[in-house]
Amino acid sequence: MPRLFSSTRYSGTAGCSTSATGGRGWTLRYGPVRCTLTSNRCAIFLGGPCFKKFGREDSVGEDEAILERLLLLRDQVAYLKHERDTLHTFLEYQDNKRLRKAVERSLQVAVEACLDIGRRLIALEGFRYPDNDQAVFRILAEEGIVSRDLLPTLLEMARFRNLIVHDYARIDDSRVYGILKKRLSDFDAFAEAVRVYLEGE
Repeated sequence: MPRLFSSTRYSGTAGCSTSATGGRGWTLRYGPVRCTLTSNRCAIFLGGPCFKKFGREDSVGEDEAILERLLLLRDQVAYLKHERDTLHTFLEYQDNKRLRKAVERSLQVAVEACLDIGRRLIALEGFRYPDNDQAVFRILAEEGIVSRDLLPTLLEMARFRNLIVHDYARIDDSRVYGILKKRLSDFDAFAEAVRVYLEGE
């Protein structure tokens, strides 16, 4: 499997709002996406099958947080895909400092959203505690939430996020450009794995 993040204009952000549902829960709206949560049901509608109930009745707060982060991931990936489709050359990317910083930040947020989703699923299901970022993805693979084939890619995600946060001076523009152009589908694969797992709950 190719390594994730190997060296190889979004027009705007849709509004996000919440509304009550007669005391039974709340609805989160994000562009065409609608998420409805109640004390015993949690569903997300993305123009396809919905997420069925997951977690426990006393875990609606965690359910809300997972849904919000799925939407955050969706937003970041949409932005990145727009920039990917707009850019034509590496030099065009390298010469635009503002764009480079925006892409790096969006990639960081997207990876952190995946990690946070993983941590919250682990907590809801009572899996063993992850002692670092890579352990989050390892546990998801152990428990069958993500495939073993996807795991090496997710581990590279965690390493890349740590590089951006803790060793910023070593960021390689060509590596980031390669991610932007070739590896955004890895985020889609993670989101799809989570969707399939939640639908099976």
